[in-house]
Amino acid sequence: MESLGDIHMVTQSVNTERTITQTDNPFPDLDNIPTINFNIMAHSKRKELVAELVKKLGDIKVIWDTDNNCWHTRVKCLVDHINSGKEFGITIQDDTIVADDFIRKASNFIGGVGDKNAIYNFYYKRQLDKNEIDRAIIAGRNYIKKSNFYNELCLAIPTKIMKDMIDWCEKKNPTLDWVMQRYVIQHRIPVYFSVPSLANHLNSDSLIKKVNAPNRTCWYMDGDEWIVNIKSSRVFKKSNMRYGKRN
Repeated sequence: MESLGDIHMVTQSVNTERTITQTDNPFPDLDNIPTINFNIMAHSKRKELVAELVKKLGDIKVIWDTDNNCWHTRVKCLVDHINSGKEFGITIQDDTIVADDFIRKASNFIGGVGDKNAIYNFYYKRQLDKNEIDRAIIAGRNYIKKSNFYNELCLAIPTKIMKDMIDWCEKKNPTLDWVMQRYVIQHRIPVYFSVPSLANHLNSDSLIKKVNAPNRTCWYMDGDEWIVNIKSSRVFKKSNMRYGKRN
């Protein structure tokens, strides 16, 4: 596992909030990265967002929701990964904000951890313990290991488990892809969250009715520099030496 290097601790005198700033590259280029298939899970109501993702990510397949059914679309994404013959499949939902050079950084993260039986999540939600991120950095790790992935925004899943996952989940008669979390917990599949996050959740209206989700947040990577406000767990983007709230 690559070390994150020096940790820069900065105390802000205005509000006494502790901020960790890391300018070293936590996802260095590696030679031993696994083969990965990428696709976007898309709904027609978000065509403009999908176009932005394709522009940023390059040559990537878009899997459209044709039945207005989240689980059905997720299955199509999983089948596309299986048919690719690659070791991992990463599905990016259409309301995802991806970091600069996402594909390279995500691939190096998976290769750096090196667990080909695990799931990798590139998005860390507010509901999770932000102190875990703090502890990971101090320990020199670019990941947090959990027993569930907690959200489906931007995941890497081993293709070798996808057929069994689909079959198991189908027995629950799902309409939403949250059912995959139950599979992961029951089968005790480890999940590694990247530190920092490589994806964020756009504050857009949910396509799932009767869901009042809280504000989303993560550690966001812009270029090769990243910063986070630990206390408030707000997301900051570094640009032209100024800080601005992303969400």
